[in-house]
Amino acid sequence: MHFALADVVAGRVEYIRRPGDTDRPYRDRLFLASELEIEGTTFDALPLYPGNLAEVSLPRPLGFGFPPGEMRLDGTSFARDWIAGIGLKTATQINGVPIVTYNYNLCRSASDWRGPDAEGRYFCRPTFEMLNDPTIDPRWRPDWGAYVINERPEVVVMFPVVTLGSTGLIDPSIPGGHVPHILGSPVLADPEWENCAWPDMFVPDEMANADTTTLGTYTFTSQTYRFGKDPNADIRVVLATNWRRSFCFEGLDGL
Repeated sequence: MHFALADVVAGRVEYIRRPGDTDRPYRDRLFLASELEIEGTTFDALPLYPGNLAEVSLPRPLGFGFPPGEMRLDGTSFARDWIAGIGLKTATQINGVPIVTYNYNLCRSASDWRGPDAEGRYFCRPTFEMLNDPTIDPRWRPDWGAYVINERPEVVVMFPVVTLGSTGLIDPSIPGGHVPHILGSPVLADPEWENCAWPDMFVPDEMANADTTTLGTYTFTSQTYRFGKDPNADIRVVLATNWRRSFCFEGLDGL
C-alpha cells in the first residue's frame, strides 16, 4: 500500500445552499472539485493515504477494486465506481466498523431472480457453481454476503444488510454540482436500526447464502441489490454492513 495523489480535491461540506436558502446545509457530505482556492492558494490534488482512500483505488484483493484509470468489463470506466466508493466510505461518522462494497451480482441472468414483490424486491439463490465460478473476473466485486477471514481460528463475517448505494454521479438536487449522489435503504429509516432517512431511497433485494461445508444447504439470507433493475436510479455500487455506524447526515425538513 503506497501514498498516491488523485487529480481531484475532496473534503467535508460545511454547508452548500442557494442564496436565501437556510434549510438545506447538507453538512458533512463529501464534496469533489477539480480545484479549490483558499486564501490565494490553489489546491488541485487529493492525497490518498493508506488506511483511508488509497484502498478504494487499488485493485482486488488489496483494495476495493475501483481503480479509476481502468475499465470495467462492460467497457465503461471505473471512475464512477471510484466516486461511489469514496462517497460511501466517507458517508459515516464512525471509523473502524466493517463494511463491504460491491458492484456485481452472482445471479446474473433474469432467470436467476424471482420477483419483484409488492415492495419491488427480487430474490435469488446462487448455486454452488456460481459461488465458485472461475470465470468471474477479479475486477468485479461480487455480492457474496459472507466472507471467510483467513485468521486462526478462521471466522465467517456476514454483511447481511445493504444500507447505502451510489450512482457515482453528482447529486443533481444539491447546488454547485460537487456532491456525489448517495441513496439510502429503508433499513436506515427503521427505528430499530439508524432511525433516519436519506432524501433519495432505493429498495434492496435478497439472496440466499450457501453453506460451503455442506453442498446444497442454504443456511441464511442476506440483502443484495440487483444491479440494473432500476435504470432510472442507475446505482453503480452499494454498501453492506452488519453494524450501525451513523450513516445519517444532517437531516432535511420532513425526513
